Amino acid sequence: MASTYSDRLKLELQGTGENAGTWGDKTNNNLDVVDAFVAGYLSKSVAGSSDVTLTTANASATAESSNKVLDLNGTLTGNITVFIPAKENNYIIYNNTSGSYTLTIAATGHGANGVAITQGAYDVVYCDGASNYNVSRILSNFGAISTGDLTVTGNVNVSVDANVSGNVNVTSNVNITDSLNADDIVVTNTSTFSGATTVDGALTVNNTAVFNEGSGDFDFRIESTNNANLFFVDAGNDKIGIGQSSPTAQLTVANSAVAEMGTLSDGATITPDFAQKNNWTVTLGGNRTLAAPSNPVVGQCGFIRIVQDGTGTRTLTFNSAYKFINGQDLNMSSAAGGSIYRLDYVVISGTEIHVNGTGPYS
Repeated sequence: MASTYSDRLKLELQGTGENAGTWGDKTNNNLDVVDAFVAGYLSKSVAGSSDVTLTTANASATAESSNKVLDLNGTLTGNITVFIPAKENNYIIYNNTSGSYTLTIAATGHGANGVAITQGAYDVVYCDGASNYNVSRILSNFGAISTGDLTVTGNVNVSVDANVSGNVNVTSNVNITDSLNADDIVVTNTSTFSGATTVDGALTVNNTAVFNEGSGDFDFRIESTNNANLFFVDAGNDKIGIGQSSPTAQLTVANSAVAEMGTLSDGATITPDFAQKNNWTVTLGGNRTLAAPSNPVVGQCGFIRIVQDGTGTRTLTFNSAYKFINGQDLNMSSAAGGSIYRLDYVVISGTEIHVNGTGPYS
């Protein structure tokens, strides 16, 4: 009974009573084939711009496709595809090429279903053995090898240091219990970093970011060029400092704090939006009404600067939400052109705003 061969590793399956006197040699050859598929190493030049098909043969430990690790090298002059057998299997691919071109791994006869390997990267690829023989990347830049970008579409769980010299792009969860050192990090889902995290490039988070969710006594700070504590969170004492590493109140500002002044649009009715600014200025071009502000917040305070235009004598009528001392609002009917008044206010409720009007200033 003649020998047959296994589907994936091409091992020689000897028939009963076959190969008298050579059965041991053939068995040893099968072991060599298994050894190659498990741990074999092939260094192969794929230089140029032509596609390459790895050789395959029955019961051959020296066939190119029999090796587990494929070091593909040489200078590329065009995009190429390296074809592996259209069989369910996995390989470790090292893209050791140079030249600014793409190297794709695909199953023979199924070039459209391959995966590109980043230059300088070690990738584990898997051919699924389905009818279209998809080749997929299942691991990239593992161990101490971290020379390219890392893209992950599933969860990442790391219990030791992760060092990546390229970008990290993760579309699912990240759970790291030790240190992470990388260039740019882009995370589109939940991320948990239990160890130290150092990011030398950009950090982009496209979802909710929570710091210190476990409510531990872990301070948080943001540095600027000239201040190591531009923003400092004292977690143990529930305080925030701006330019201050030892805040004395819930919010402590070491130096000046400025609320910018916005400009209100002049019109028959003037409506400030307190969600936009605390402080405002407006120049009256006619007799106007100051409407109740939109989006007031209880406790909010600031001022509204009112300027008479060059004509002067403009009047300003106030919505009932503005409460003046003794009910006496600003008398601007005799104001000269260019005169300036100021309303200092505190929001008591959505319909009650205490104001103190002063002026004219000149």
